[in-house]
Amino acid sequence: MKVKSVLSIVLVAFFLFNCKKNKPIDSLEVITPKPILSNNRIVFDLIVPEDDIFQIFYTVDGTSNFNEEMSVRVNITGSNENQSIVFEFPEDIFITRYRVDVGENTNQGTIKINKFTIHYFAKKFEIIGSDFFNYFTPTDQIEVVKDKSIIAPKKVGDTYDPLFYQTDNILNAELEKIQN
Repeated sequence: MKVKSVLSIVLVAFFLFNCKKNKPIDSLEVITPKPILSNNRIVFDLIVPEDDIFQIFYTVDGTSNFNEEMSVRVNITGSNENQSIVFEFPEDIFITRYRVDVGENTNQGTIKINKFTIHYFAKKFEIIGSDFFNYFTPTDQIEVVKDKSIIAPKKVGDTYDPLFYQTDNILNAELEKIQN
C-alpha cells in the first residue's frame, strides 16, 4: 500500500511541476506557413478594376479541345493597382496549348496587361505588356489597344465570353524550351 501512495505522490508532483513550466498560449509564437506554389504555374500581372473570375484552359495533346476538367479558375478582387494572379497547374504534365478567359463580369472595365509569365520548375518564359498579343489572339468580344497593353471585354449580341486563343506555333517553341 505504501508503494502505491508513494507512486501516486510522485506522479502528482511530476505533473504539477511540469504544468508550471508551460507557457500560456497567448505567449506562444505564431508561425504562419508560407504557401507552396506549384512548379507549373502562370503568373498574370494585370490591373483589373472590377471583381471577376479569370480562367485558363490547357491541353496536353497539342489540340485546342479545351474542357472544364483541364482548366484553372481564379477569383479576382477588383483594384486600380497592379496585382499578380497565380494559376497553378498539375506538376506532372506538359502543357501544349492555352486558352485565356478574361472574365465573366459583364461590367468589367478596361484591363491593363503588364506581364504574363509561364513558370515550369526552374525555368520561365515572360511576355511583357503588348507582346502578349503576339502570343495570344483575342476573340471579337475583346477590344485591344495594343500600344497601351489594354483590353476591353465586350458583349457581342447576347454573348459575353471574352477570351484569347494561343497563337498557332509561336508560343509552342517557348513552351518546349522551358519544359525540356
